[in-house]
Amino acid sequence: MNEELRSEFGNTNSKKNSENKTGKLSRNKTGMKSRKILRKLSERKALVITLIIVLGVFGFIAARWMVMRASAKGSLELRTAFARRGNLSVTVSGSGSAISSSKKDIAAKAGGLLLKTYYKEGDQVNQGDILFELDGSDYQKNLKQAEINLGQARLTYEKTTNEISNLNMVAPFNGQVTGILINEGDTVSANTSILTLIDTSRLKMTLPFGSNTIGKINEGDSATVYLQDFMEYVDGVITYIDEKPYPLSDGSMAYNVEITIKNPGGLNEGVKASAEVGNDKNKVLSLETGAFEYLSKKILKAGTSGTVRKILVRENQFVEAGTLLAVFENDELILNNEANTLKYNDLET
Repeated sequence: MNEELRSEFGNTNSKKNSENKTGKLSRNKTGMKSRKILRKLSERKALVITLIIVLGVFGFIAARWMVMRASAKGSLELRTAFARRGNLSVTVSGSGSAISSSKKDIAAKAGGLLLKTYYKEGDQVNQGDILFELDGSDYQKNLKQAEINLGQARLTYEKTTNEISNLNMVAPFNGQVTGILINEGDTVSANTSILTLIDTSRLKMTLPFGSNTIGKINEGDSATVYLQDFMEYVDGVITYIDEKPYPLSDGSMAYNVEITIKNPGGLNEGVKASAEVGNDKNKVLSLETGAFEYLSKKILKAGTSGTVRKILVRENQFVEAGTLLAVFENDELILNNEANTLKYNDLET
């Protein structure tokens, strides 16, 4: 009996526990559904409020636009007229001062005594007209003196520039260097002999021809030159005929004729020779013999004073025209040239 009561009581408790659990679960589900419903209602409420605000703004803008449009229509007034051909004229009246578009105050660019005026107050003038004349005698004197000073400065500048260029000695023609008279370190003055340059490729000689035959020859004619010491002859050309005759020892008159030859090799100054000119029918022989000279032979001298810095050639050396032969130095001359250059440029500007 007791066991049956306990069993029934136990079953009753089990049922109560089961019912309690089922109630809790149902309450939990109901709470979750309520919260979801509240959340959805809140979202919908916010959306509705936003829509109401947007519609209110658009409604305000639309109402304002309609009011402004109605006002504009009320103030707009249309006017009409018939078109016709005619002249349109506009008249402006007023008062004021007339001012020239070109006005310039004329002032003398230099002072001086007023000698003459060419126009008076109120006269009409053209561009380029002379208005007045000032005494410019003082300015003319100053200008002339300035031109003299400029000319002197130019001459000094050109002189020193030329002297500077003379510090370098160059060969004026092709030739052989002989007779070097200086050494490096020597001090030389202007016009001091430095060396001799000889063009050994050509020689010349002067021979007398009789006055009765001089009319048969001309400059440029060929000549045959006889070398007695070598028992040979070479061809030559007449390069000069003297216009004035001179007497020979026997009293006859003669003309000097210059004949030039190309050096075949081995001929030097002093070699004796005679010559025959003219063609086979009218050959003319020189009255006497003559001696050869080098056609180009020159003693080169220092163009300015200075110290021999460098000698660039040796004795008997053959050089071409333009070859640098020697170099001189003169510091004082260079400084003077710089000062003269500055002075000349200053006066010229």
